[in-house]
Amino acid sequence: MADEPLVANDIVWQLLQILSGIDILDSPTTYLHNIEDIEFWATQISMKKYFN
Repeated sequence: MADEPLVANDIVWQLLQILSGIDILDSPTTYLHNIEDIEFWATQISMKKYFN
């Protein structure tokens, strides 16, 4: 990931940053992030989209 993105849309850049780490494993059989994390991030991004 670049320090200075080539993506002009801030929301798209934030989503790409989140998605780049979504498959990180906490152990050999479990992921670090769960569905609640994903739903929280989606809500945060959605709120930012409508209130910025």
